[in-house]
Formats: sequence, C-alpha cells, structure tokens
Amino acid sequence: MSTDIYKLLFFISEELDSETLMALKFLSLEYIPLKNQEDIQDPKDFFQKLQNLRLIEEEDLSFLKELLFRVNRIDLLTGRLSSSRDEMERELQIPNKAKVSPYRYGTILKLFIEMEKAGIMNETKLKVLKSVLQDVRPDLAQKINTYEVETREALKRVFEWLQFETIEHRNLEAEEICKTIKKYSNMDHSNMDCFICCLLSHGEKGKVRGTDWNSAAIKDLVSCFTGSECRSLAGKPKLFFIQACQGKTGQKSIPVKEDSSGQLEADALPLPSIPDWADILISMATVEDFECYRYIERGSAFIQCLCKEIESFCPQCVDLLTILTHVNQKMGDKDFNGKKQMPEIKSTLRKQLIFQVPALDN
Repeated sequence: MSTDIYKLLFFISEELDSETLMALKFLSLEYIPLKNQEDIQDPKDFFQKLQNLRLIEEEDLSFLKELLFRVNRIDLLTGRLSSSRDEMERELQIPNKAKVSPYRYGTILKLFIEMEKAGIMNETKLKVLKSVLQDVRPDLAQKINTYEVETREALKRVFEWLQFETIEHRNLEAEEICKTIKKYSNMDHSNMDCFICCLLSHGEKGKVRGTDWNSAAIKDLVSCFTGSECRSLAGKPKLFFIQACQGKTGQKSIPVKEDSSGQLEADALPLPSIPDWADILISMATVEDFECYRYIERGSAFIQCLCKEIESFCPQCVDLLTILTHVNQKMGDKDFNGKKQMPEIKSTLRKQLIFQVPALDN
C-alpha cells in the first residue's frame, strides 16, 4: 500500500475524536467483533484493523466513505475524499452497495416499525414499547425527531415562500386530528384563496394514525371540506398532502422498456365525483397497500421531493398537477434498498392551479 493512503488515513484519524471513534467501532461490529475491538485505542488502530481485513484499500475507499457519511463527517468526505452527501446518498441506494448493517444506523422509529411488522407491537400490544421508552433520555429523543423537523421545516419554508400562513399541530391523537380538521372547516375562509393541509404520520390503507396509534379515515378528514361542509371554501382549491404509509408492503422494482413515442394512455376511468366534492386534491406519498420511505437525516423522501419540485417549477408558472406528475416521476426513479415508492394524485380540481411567486409580482 502506497504512502499516499497512509497519509490520508493519518490526516483523517487526526480529525476524529473519541466519541466519533466509538460510533465508527459500533458501525463496524459485523466486521470487527467486540472482543477484537478491545485493543483499538485511537482511530489509527481502527483504520489498521480495517486495512488488515481489506475493507480499506487504495483502490477501494467505499467503506471508509460510508463510515464517514454515517457519522455525519461530511467535511472529511468532501475535503479528504472528494465526495459529497448527495453522491453518497445516491450510491448507498444501489442494492447491496452499503456494507454497514441498517440496524447500526437506523432510527428508533424504524425499529418500532419493524417491531410492528414482526407482530411484537401493535395497537393492543404496547407493553414492549412502554418498556423500551421508559428510560429514554430527552436529548436522545431530540435526535430521534431530527428527520421529522427537517420535513416540517421544508414544508413551512416552501409554503411561506408562496405567501401561505402556516400553522403547525404536533403529536395529535387520532381524535385530536379529527377535531383539529373540523375546527378549520368551521372557520370563515371568505378572504382566503386556497386551503392546504399537510398530514405527516404513520398510516394504513385509507387512514392516518395518531400518537395513540388509533386511526382516522382520510376520507372523513377530507369530507370536512366539501362544498356543503365548508361553505367559505366552496369553489376554492382544497389541497391535502399526506405522508403516511398505506400498507406494510414494499413495492418491487420492475424493469420496463421505454416507450419511444412518449405517449401513454391509461384504461382506468377518472374517479367519480359530484359537485359537493369539487376542487379537492389529495396528494399521497404512496398508493394504497404500500409503504413510504424516509431519509435518516432529511426526513420524508416524498415531502423533500415535493418541496424541491415546487421551488423549481412555480417560478415558471407550471400548474400544480404538472408539478405533482414530476414528483411522481422523480419518486418512481428512486431506489430504496431495492424497493420503490409511487405517490398518488387524486384530483377533482376544475381549473389549473398555478401558485404565484412573490418575485414575479414585482
């Protein structure tokens, strides 16, 4: 191995503290068992172990890059290894590319979801959950919620940019969700042009869950804003963006041949609607029966994509349905450890909806 790689590892090890070293050792337990980690006193010892296992080689620094990415040392990725956060996120989405076990860096939320799938925890079986949470420290709970903050902040930033008044309601039980939705439907919106509701939660087919793990039917929530239930919004757009799983199955990745014509027709008839349900749009993170996915550090993949496309296309006066179709395309192209996510649009809008960007009014 050349002196260049030794110099590189030396400089990187000089910039790692003991806490980061502990995290790196934990991420590598599948390769360096705990009993073999006892003699690792500093990052140089750790890197030497990885070199002995041929996990770090001059021609292949992928494991080193992944480790630094997992401990959020993006400065070392960019400064020492000429890589970036976006590059690593794309690369680690390639099936079998990641070497670090997902259980080493997954959030507690992902653990709970897996517990539910395995039947260890459900609505009537919360003893294990209570036991796990009993001694959780507040500072750790704050770290767990980081990705949710990123999702909320992205939505707030985008819609305030579009001159919407934004109000947050957090950690609501199912009944509180219903009451809050009903409260807004009873308000006088005569001076408003549009109403937007973003629901970020867990879910099942046709429902979203509250913090008490009880469910609220999406149709019941949306029905509060029909023309007869909310007169002051009749004839105005009512938009619902919902980030919630609609099942427990991951969609398969199916290879397809590109249609050279670029023109596709669907056999499905449009959703039946009546005037009372006019001017409502529901944008779901996923179709029924399937899961949706979240980035560990940036939150909901769907919400992040939605916000990015709105920011890109609104200044070009592109209508909302076209923007959401772009979101569908972008999300459909993504790979989540071999699984796919397909958002869904349900619309009874009678006109094109184009958001006005403040800069265009000058």
